[in-house]
Order: sequence, then structure tokens, then C-alpha cells
Amino acid sequence: MNTPRTPLSPPIVLTFAASDPSGGAGVQADLMTLSANGCHALTVITALTVQDTIGIDSVLAIDSEWVEEQARALLEDMAVDAFKIGLLGSTDNIEAIARILSDYPDLPLVLAPVLLAEEEEHEDDLLGALTDLLLPRSDLLIVSPFVARHLVQEEESAPLDLEARLTRWSSQLASLGAEDLLITGEQAATREVIHHLYHAGKLVRRDSWPRPPERIRGSDDLLAAALTAQIAHGTPLEEAVYQAGHYARYALEAAYRPGMGACTPWRLPAPPEGESVPAD
Repeated sequence: MNTPRTPLSPPIVLTFAASDPSGGAGVQADLMTLSANGCHALTVITALTVQDTIGIDSVLAIDSEWVEEQARALLEDMAVDAFKIGLLGSTDNIEAIARILSDYPDLPLVLAPVLLAEEEEHEDDLLGALTDLLLPRSDLLIVSPFVARHLVQEEESAPLDLEARLTRWSSQLASLGAEDLLITGEQAATREVIHHLYHAGKLVRRDSWPRPPERIRGSDDLLAAALTAQIAHGTPLEEAVYQAGHYARYALEAAYRPGMGACTPWRLPAPPEGESVPAD
């Protein structure tokens, strides 16, 4: 039985993700981003990683029973407003999370899957479980062009017009159950960062801003967590995409370098529109 919510309680978001000890992505980054956007974050760890600001060295998936037990304990104690899913770690974890979600069909789910080179030998199984069990349950799918291409199982080919490829992928993903889809632009080879929001395979919103000059880790995680926070607050989807994008732009423009590798987004609350970001 959940504890009753008090009038001043913030929305509660449960995130399934890997632990990133560098704080650049994963549950550590989700905690900061969700808090900065006015939510109380609950975390279920799906995998442990050895990584720093340069990159990932290794990944150890958590036993699926532990994943399920973590989530069940939290959900029996607190009333959650939204789910966010990132790196899943294994097909067993996908199956466990799908079982949990089936008990909470009315709670919004933001699915922002992470695909790693370390998972390549298990990729077909992971993609199959992801598209069969989680993608149709998602209320919003957030992917980079790289992940979108893998989800529709399209082989790498000669470069084509990016907008045409995104439109084709959005239709294919809609047919798999992802009616609302955001294809992010941080990892695309474009001069600007451009985000495309689709509904039922049709473009409904396009946002763009100048690309930061430095490499930044965790940008897609940041946007997905900020969007989940907006959804947990009850913000309509198009407005949620706008508000989360404003926060993400601010966070990336104010990114800093804590180590010898990539920069990390500045995850404090975004200023009102028109105000400047912190100086370096």
C-alpha cells in the first residue's frame, strides 16, 4: 500500500538504468536531472559499469531478480508518476521490467534505450526483446539516429538525406508501437543540434540550436530525464519537448570538463528564457 501523497510532494519518477560512477550518465545523472526539474527520483540499477569521462571499459548486468525486487520494493512503498528506462543490461532484465510495467499500465513510460558495443554479441536478442516487450508499452520513445537504425534493423548504407531517413524510421517505429517518437540530434552529423518529434510517423515538432563545440557525454540521457520530469508534472507532450529542450540547451552550453575526457552537462535548473548561462 502506497503512502498517501502530501500536497507539497513533488512528482516521483522511477528510472531503470545502469550505474555510471563518473556521474556523466546513467542513474547518477538521472538523479541530478530529475531533481533539477522538480522531481523525486527513484533508481533501479540494471547494470554496473567501469567508465570515466573518456568512455566505458566494461559492463556487468545485474541479476534480473534483483532488478525486479528493487522495483517492487519501491513501487509498493511510493506512488510513482512516471517511468524512465535507459540501459537495460540483458534480455532477462527486459523481461523482468516488462512484467513490472504490466502491473502499472496507466503510468507513462519514457523509453530511451542505450545500445553499447559491449552488447554486440547479444544485440539480436536484446533488440528483439526491446521491440516486442517494451517499445509497444512506451508513451514516448527517445532515440538517436544510431539507435533508431538498429531498432528498425537497417544495415549501414551510403549516406542519404537525413530528413528522409528519419521520416522512414519514424513510420517503421510507429508500426512497431512507438506512436510518439523523439529522434535526437546530438549524435547526428549536422551543423546544428536538431530534434524531431513524430506522432504516428508524422513530424509534429522540430527544434534546433547551435551545436556545442566540445564533445559532451550524457546529452541524450539528460534530455530523456528532463522530458520524463515534464511528463511527470503533467505537461502536454509538445510543450514538454519544448521545456526539456530549453533545459538541455542550457545544460549543454554550460557544460564543463571534470576529467581528461568529454565534457559533462551542467545539470542545475535552467534559467528563464532570455537569461544567460553561467560563464566558464
